[in-house]
Amino acid sequence: MSLDTPQSIADRVKLRTGINDRLAQDMVRNAFRDLFERRRWSWLMKPGQIVAPALYSTGKATLTPGSNIVTGTGTTWTPSMVGQQFRLGLGTPIYDIIGYNSPTSLTLGLPWAVGTYTQVGYQIYQCFFPVPSDFHAFYVVIDPLYNWQLITDIGQDIIDIWDAQRANIGQSYVTSFRDYTASYNGTILQPITIAGSHNPCLIAGDASYTGITNSIYTIYISTGGTTGTMQFQWKQDTNAYSSATPTTSGAEYYLSNGMAIYFDPTISYSIGDTFIIQVQTVSNPGVPRYEFWPHQQAAYVYQYLYESRPADVFDPGFVIPRFIANTNIMFEMAMQQTAMWPGTSDQPNVYFNLQLAQGHGAKVERLMGDLERQDEEVFMQDVRYSGWISYPFSPFADSNWIASHAL
Repeated sequence: MSLDTPQSIADRVKLRTGINDRLAQDMVRNAFRDLFERRRWSWLMKPGQIVAPALYSTGKATLTPGSNIVTGTGTTWTPSMVGQQFRLGLGTPIYDIIGYNSPTSLTLGLPWAVGTYTQVGYQIYQCFFPVPSDFHAFYVVIDPLYNWQLITDIGQDIIDIWDAQRANIGQSYVTSFRDYTASYNGTILQPITIAGSHNPCLIAGDASYTGITNSIYTIYISTGGTTGTMQFQWKQDTNAYSSATPTTSGAEYYLSNGMAIYFDPTISYSIGDTFIIQVQTVSNPGVPRYEFWPHQQAAYVYQYLYESRPADVFDPGFVIPRFIANTNIMFEMAMQQTAMWPGTSDQPNVYFNLQLAQGHGAKVERLMGDLERQDEEVFMQDVRYSGWISYPFSPFADSNWIASHAL
């Protein structure tokens, strides 16, 4: 038996009711949204993992009040540190790293506000973790090495009572909602030559502008030649040029805010060649971030199951879950919505009939009951057993087992 597709359902609605294709698609889209909000369906569950990087503390850091730039001495910071956290010690706040500028320069999410610190020890690790873009809620989070389940229903206010300084370091046993990420994923335009006659530099394949404002990067060749000989300087907007950067054949060079370039090794550039790159910021909806506490500073992996938010039914590649596509429920839900829509003053809906809508609604509830029963057989939620862990006769819940598990 062939399975329903979103378009085949829309075609059937259009055939039965006479509404246009766009409206029929909208009715099907709304029907699916109402359906997946009905319960935590088994087909919404997905696996995921949190990968905590190892603590980095090589070198020294210098910070100035009012500036969100941290300067390193003896550091080899990398773009992968964007999204991690920076701190000096228990007496200073934890700052998000939002930009990579160079191996000795990072941008913090807020201006440094504690005082002037010159070449002091620091820590870079991650304790706030974003989740997938289709995330709705955790179902379970586990520590596979220590064999325990993390607690997921404790708020930041409770952790702040226990450990406002976040002094506790080690194995996490709590994951707590923190905030939403500020997500910027800008558009990078092709480089343009504004001085000289050579082809411009090229955009690195992994470049992704993460700045929060539109900007212009200027690249200036300060020593001519091919890569390996030539050197360049760069600036963002009206800022001062950077120091001259020697080049290596095939290497990528990170500028700031995710921007990266490389040079064609077959071209011999001339001193004074100048190129510009325009970037335009695009703000995207953020995703939830969760704090894992106590803070894990070793390279570590936590696994989880989460309830996802499905894509739009008319997105390319979307497939209706099999046991839903085997029923008429989305068709009946779309028909119910169509029968409840009166149309417009100049184009009334001939299928508008509230009594007919009630009939479709009755079919929807019957089919919904069948679906919920079938899903309960796959993913039992209505009956849960709790409290058994405290029973002394459990074969594995002795005092040693309980003491080593975060329940």
